[in-house]
Amino acid sequence: MDNTEKAVLIAILAVIAGLVMYFELRFMRSKGFGKRLVENAAKKDRAFNALLTTKAVRNKLRSQNYNTMKADYIIQKAQEANESGDYDSCIDACARAREELMRCKQEGEMALASSGPTDEAMGTIVEDESGPGHERKLKIPPRPKEDPSLPARFELRTAKDDLASFAGPVETRDAARALIDQAEKHLEAKDYAKALSCSYKAKKLLSGEPVKDVRPGPVANVQPSSSTTKEPAEPSGQAEPSKLKCPNCGYEIDPGDVFCGQCGNPVGERKCSSCGAKLKPSDKFCRKCGMKL
Repeated sequence: MDNTEKAVLIAILAVIAGLVMYFELRFMRSKGFGKRLVENAAKKDRAFNALLTTKAVRNKLRSQNYNTMKADYIIQKAQEANESGDYDSCIDACARAREELMRCKQEGEMALASSGPTDEAMGTIVEDESGPGHERKLKIPPRPKEDPSLPARFELRTAKDDLASFAGPVETRDAARALIDQAEKHLEAKDYAKALSCSYKAKKLLSGEPVKDVRPGPVANVQPSSSTTKEPAEPSGQAEPSKLKCPNCGYEIDPGDVFCGQCGNPVGERKCSSCGAKLKPSDKFCRKCGMKL
């Protein structure tokens, strides 16, 4: 066998080996690809079903006036994951949303206001027999008044939850607890604006955000609610002008004072004693936190 025949034989063997490897790899690749297709289709179906059932549970609880705000946010994330093809994240998010909905139902966490019209709010159709042809009119019942204490109660409850899970410095914990105690006192006195402000400041402290005019020590000595210390309002006559207070300690000062007579803090400009926002001389309520001055 000469060199030419050897070369031809080697070439034929190489071609045969290449074809064998090609078909084998193609078969293995196609088999794995088909398996992945089946698994992906199954995940897609599970994600779709999980999203559908979770939304149904959410809508049912929402119609019963439960607070589904947290679950709505998680469901929105699940929807985005499903649209992007991340079905595993969608399924996990739906599971977390269902847990949140079950927690909401077990704890009886009601919404601040109804998220959608109910059958009663839609009204009823009545016939007006006095008009020609017995006209049919829609009779809408008056809208029930919302409880003004609900926002303050909601913020106070979330502040207590944050305090229970807080693992930071003891000074911060004590300051937040003092603010929460003060918020409860304001809430009992029906001073909802101050209760809301104290709860909000406690949440900011626990989250690590800076809070103006709040120190861990003297927070517990905050003056009690204005609604419990104020004298009864006069039945007639012009309202008493707003009194200036030191933004550091809350001590009453005169308009011409440059320093506070209690703590010596400069009082060149008027500030809210609750949040530290700048105020105009004629303001009776804080423009930032709504506190009555």
